[in-house]
Amino acid sequence: MPSGAIFTGYSGYRLKFGAPPTDYDEVYVYADPQEVKRRFPAREVYKKNLFVLSSDPHLKRLSEGGTAPLAQIYVDLWQLGGASNRFLDDINSKLEFGQIGALEAMVERAQKRV
Repeated sequence: MPSGAIFTGYSGYRLKFGAPPTDYDEVYVYADPQEVKRRFPAREVYKKNLFVLSSDPHLKRLSEGGTAPLAQIYVDLWQLGGASNRFLDDINSKLEFGQIGALEAMVERAQKRV
């Protein structure tokens, strides 16, 4: 990935916690889309598995080691649904109850803005 890329979703989880609760085949990253296209030219494939999301200065400031903050990873996994629920369950098992409530409240606020 290009310099300054920020992993989220499944890969963000793996970078924060280590081994994921299940296999995954999609990568979500906040990065410069043009730089990603230059490094990974489009190919005819059955299923696309690299998704580039728009970043902002706030996210860049809060991210560490090329990984989005846990709250952002949680929201992004929540939005993916399906298989990501196993990742969310695992995050919830690692957090204290108050932290889980805060993350869920943040997700609910974010969904209202969509």
